[in-house]
Amino acid sequence: MHIYKPKRILDISFHQLENGAWKPTQQLINFLSDQALDYPRHSEWLEKAEHEMNIGIKSALIASHNGQIAGNIVWQLHKQIPNLIELKNIRISPQVRERHFASFMLRQVEWLSKNYCTGLIVDCRENQTDMKIFLMQSGFTPIAKLNLYEQRIKDICLVKLFNKQDLDITRQAYLQII
Repeated sequence: MHIYKPKRILDISFHQLENGAWKPTQQLINFLSDQALDYPRHSEWLEKAEHEMNIGIKSALIASHNGQIAGNIVWQLHKQIPNLIELKNIRISPQVRERHFASFMLRQVEWLSKNYCTGLIVDCRENQTDMKIFLMQSGFTPIAKLNLYEQRIKDICLVKLFNKQDLDITRQAYLQII
């Protein structure tokens, strides 16, 4: 006789880091550092991101399990395109992937943003197939393919607009600043 034993459900909690109000900012920086994605000058970005989280330029949504960070989304108002939220980082620990935490956190950022912006913008490496698929399944539309960080790898810029009619305007604004 085979007895069914369900997999254990994770005890996950979510925290929003805003204006440095969530104490484990350093824990988040360590999590981001441990999962570097082959971006040039990544350590410089981490230092800048920590400072900008502490002074409120960047916000973060953190998923944690047993006191350890299991995933995150970092975002900010786009510095050059008004009314867009720029997603700066989306990561889920390999141990808890395929449980839709990234989708949940992304929907929370959308919900938080809808009252003061027109959409979200993000970039990812062309070779990050899983991330491209995730973003497109989440309603993002590619608007440009270019070399943002280095010449050897193309990056794809994607947007998710709350009003689809703004797509051409956003594409033009993005292409003007790069």
